Amino acid sequence: MAAPGKQVAVSSEPPSSANQNDPIFYWDTTEDNTLFKLPRHQFTLGSDYFKEKYLADSGPVVKLGGVPAEDFRVFLKLLFPVHTSSAVLTLKKEEWLIVLALATRWRFLDFRRLAIQHLDPQLEESAELVRVGRSAYVPKWVMKGYQALISKHNAISDKESHAIGHYTTVKLYIIRHALGAPIEDSSDALTVIEHLLAKFADEWNDLSRGEMECRMEGDSGWDRNQVDEIRRLRDESEKQRQTAKTLAETEARLEQEEAQTTKERWIEEERRLKELVEMGNMQLAEEKQLRIEEEDRLKRLVETGKVKLAEERKRSLREIERLKNEQERRQQESRALVKDYQRQMQEMTQAHQYAQAGHGTADFWYLESITKLTAMNETYKKEIDRYKQLEKAKHDEEERSKAEWGGQKAKRIF
Repeated sequence: MAAPGKQVAVSSEPPSSANQNDPIFYWDTTEDNTLFKLPRHQFTLGSDYFKEKYLADSGPVVKLGGVPAEDFRVFLKLLFPVHTSSAVLTLKKEEWLIVLALATRWRFLDFRRLAIQHLDPQLEESAELVRVGRSAYVPKWVMKGYQALISKHNAISDKESHAIGHYTTVKLYIIRHALGAPIEDSSDALTVIEHLLAKFADEWNDLSRGEMECRMEGDSGWDRNQVDEIRRLRDESEKQRQTAKTLAETEARLEQEEAQTTKERWIEEERRLKELVEMGNMQLAEEKQLRIEEEDRLKRLVETGKVKLAEERKRSLREIERLKNEQERRQQESRALVKDYQRQMQEMTQAHQYAQAGHGTADFWYLESITKLTAMNETYKKEIDRYKQLEKAKHDEEERSKAEWGGQKAKRIF
């Protein structure tokens, strides 16, 4: 091993008689092929693997076979930054891909992690994710690329198939056919991962081993232990899905039961309303029938009243007629009594005159006449009283007849 601080020349190709100096990283002049004259310390510090493989027993010139000078020059930009006006090193996507490839090959783990961080948001094409993930042992990129190829709605193109390999394309189509539909939720995504782990088991083992060799302490790389976590998440998702399904079924059942209960309640309410309507109609019919019967009864009563009233009126008229006849008879008798009384008074007057003239027999006859006249007077008074009674009875009979007739008329009007 060279002494500390000693510079060595690093060549990207085997030395030949015609060497060419690198215009950027050669700070001394040699006459070899393309030579890079660089400090050994950065290579030793950056990778134990590189130190053991290339620097342990090498001479002043380290041969890096198979690495183009342009690619090595990109790697040196990160290992030996050149002073510029900017303190931030900016590399293009293609340059980060070169850094990732060489850092993975030589186990420069810091550079590898830095390249993965910069490339992760820049790798968008599915085939590129698979190709770069395979070459650089980044299983998450390979998994992401496979998932995208399975989930895409269109067919896998010839370009993508050529990039990932035709046999890989066939496996992906088998998985797509087994799933039967585009992937839309996390549960289906977990199912895809399980299919991929089963179908590409050997590839995942190789990628996992390669990643383990390139992983720094504290890195959370992708390994097969994540399968259990994926399955656990899938099981939890399945449980949540089943729970959601159960809740949905319960809600649907409750809604159906509520709808059925509401329907039954409405049917019962409708039936009750129909019964109430029928009862109301029956009551109306009964009331109508009762009203008709009452009207018939009133009509019969009116007719009966009319008949009775007519009979009573006839009876009253007959009674009035009888009273009139009786009154006329009494009047005739009274007139006869008055005439008889007048005659008796005349006779008494004559007898009194006769007695005054000196005839003695006239006193007896006078007393007899007085007695007869008094009796006739009493009889006349009785006849007068009876006549008054007849007049009163006639008046009462007429008033009663009028009252009965008025009451029957009021009932008829009602």
